[in-house]
Amino acid sequence: MCRAHHAKSPLNYRAVAALCLCNIAHFYSICSIFSYAGYLSVDLGWAEDADRAGFVAGLLPTFLIMGRIPTAALWGVAADRFGRRRVLLLSLSSIAAGNIFFGLSRSLWLALTVRCLLLGALNGWTSVMVLLCGELGGDRQADVIGYVFSTGQLLNLVGPALGGFTYGVGFGPTFPALLPSLLGVGVAMVAFTATALYLPETSKSLLARQESQRRQRASEHRSEAERGQLEADQMLAQQTSSTHSTHAREHETGAGGPPEAAEAAAEAKEADAPLCSVLCRRPLPLVATLRAAQGMTMFAVFDMVPLWAIASLRAGGLALGEEQLGMMLTAAGAGSLLFTSTFIGPCVRRLGARSALVVGSVVAGIAIVFIPLVRAPFIPSTAAMLLSALLLSINSASILCAASGVLAASNNILASLPNVGTVQGVLATVEGIGKMLGPAAVAPLLAFCISSRPLEQTSLITSGAFFTFLGLAAVLWVLALGGAMLPKAVDSKSGEPAQQANDSADHNAKQAGVQPSVSWKPHASSVKGQIQPNGPHSQRVAQLLMAKTQPTSFLNTVNIHKGQAAAKRRRFLQMSDAVELQTSTTMQPDSCLHNNSHSHV
Repeated sequence: MCRAHHAKSPLNYRAVAALCLCNIAHFYSICSIFSYAGYLSVDLGWAEDADRAGFVAGLLPTFLIMGRIPTAALWGVAADRFGRRRVLLLSLSSIAAGNIFFGLSRSLWLALTVRCLLLGALNGWTSVMVLLCGELGGDRQADVIGYVFSTGQLLNLVGPALGGFTYGVGFGPTFPALLPSLLGVGVAMVAFTATALYLPETSKSLLARQESQRRQRASEHRSEAERGQLEADQMLAQQTSSTHSTHAREHETGAGGPPEAAEAAAEAKEADAPLCSVLCRRPLPLVATLRAAQGMTMFAVFDMVPLWAIASLRAGGLALGEEQLGMMLTAAGAGSLLFTSTFIGPCVRRLGARSALVVGSVVAGIAIVFIPLVRAPFIPSTAAMLLSALLLSINSASILCAASGVLAASNNILASLPNVGTVQGVLATVEGIGKMLGPAAVAPLLAFCISSRPLEQTSLITSGAFFTFLGLAAVLWVLALGGAMLPKAVDSKSGEPAQQANDSADHNAKQAGVQPSVSWKPHASSVKGQIQPNGPHSQRVAQLLMAKTQPTSFLNTVNIHKGQAAAKRRRFLQMSDAVELQTSTTMQPDSCLHNNSHSHV
């Protein structure tokens, strides 16, 4: 939830700008062909006419996304091992090369190979984008996601306009797509330069901080072990061990081992957990399914609306030309850009990740189902184009709001994992499958429906175009239902709600003129009770607060401190036994005392 009385954390705006440029280069390589893919298929002889171009045009974005599926998880592993920055620079180089070779392709299979290999398999942006937004943004990750999505949304809708305006210009019918592709090369080079200059390596800084914390904990544990060994030697020298004390101490410490062994075992178990077991933890399977469905609907809209707009009037489309389609997409992009650049971050913070997903999906479904209804007989052609742009703008903004919610939920769930890059790569693979299925299923389905049930032979609500849009709206509403099934814990990272409540209480106490007593309440699902840092447990509270930034789970941290408390109780029992033995040896009988006095005399 958003707290108005707290100042926002500072952002590295240069790094965020570099991320936005990378997203522009990435999305331009995908969406610039949406406006001219049908014309390119006809001009180069890949399809017979515009009504049948959907069968071929849907393959161009499909092969790009299909290339990501086998490599997305590998990019996540590479991001964990070699760093996010190197992965991003290599991906931008591949995007630039892919744009050049696609513009020079005249064969369908050569164009599909270029998009699958250079723009798909060798592009790791989707595997590191969510990681970078979370690591650079911290508690403001929703704002960073909103900024990145706003630039992507701008290119999703302005990119096709640029592609439509520049298609066939400069190089004639021989290479009609070369000039739009060269624009993509320029954008990729600008993003490459900005990344090299301004984007820090977030992975290495995180590993350095974790290594420093591990060394500090190891030093504390060595000191604790040395003190315990010294006390044990003193006790053995005085022969103070008793049978009942030994049994009590062994019962308290479990196997009798020191608490640092429990801590090491907990960290090793968390770090060495199999990937399958991590992915099966609830609610990760549901989040992966939602990401796949959300990606499918997003790319289905990007591909289906332009194809429907250029379809003939008899089939149920708007029969728009290249420039008219570019104007419609530009107008829709301006409206959605206003929302994504200013309101999407505050909306996700105030609603929460789960509610943002639900509300965005419901509104997107309502908007998409009304788009084919603008072909009503009483609506003029110009008004129909403007209404289509408005509905597409609402749909795109709502889909991006839902996408921000599901990505924020992914970051919140994976915040405590050490191999977060690998898991995000697997989630990106699942999302890529959905994005591949979107254009691959919707484009041929639209072509089949408008050919088998054209508008001139049926009514508006029984036409093939309306059935296609209605089916996509149904998928969005099912996505909203799945988002409602997510637990409320995905709205924030572990421990954040308690800390936010304490911050709010301190703020209210300061306003009332009362000195606030700093208290920190652990997560309700892990620990019961309340710890007072100003009291005798302040060191424990400081360690718990530090543990929130470590890749170990909160429950393991609490168990470790329980073991440390047991060790303190063990040392107390040892000291008590020593005092009892010393007292018993000094209190001797009177006869012994009398004999000693005569001997001194």
